[in-house]
Amino acid sequence: MTVTLTELAELRLRTFVRGTPNPTPTRGIRLAVKDGGCNGYEYDIKVANAPRSDDEVTELGSLKVFVDPKSAPLLDGVVGLRTGHARWATVARCLKRLT
Repeated sequence: MTVTLTELAELRLRTFVRGTPNPTPTRGIRLAVKDGGCNGYEYDIKVANAPRSDDEVTELGSLKVFVDPKSAPLLDGVVGLRTGHARWATVARCLKRLT
């Protein structure tokens, strides 16, 4: 799975990661799909300190994106994400494509 972000989404996500306390070189963004929402799934975006051993890791410049193996096929082909979390709303609208 390849993650592609708009320049604005990448900038905002990098800003969130750098703005969290005690940044580490392995810190990145975790994208996940969870049960719930209107259609049976909801998207989750969090700052993560490091990837898990089975995560797919994509590096976009200095931004690391972690996706667990269960979520990866569900994100394949997604063109946009919406989250219920207000601080991610702008970033989610800027996501260009996840394939």
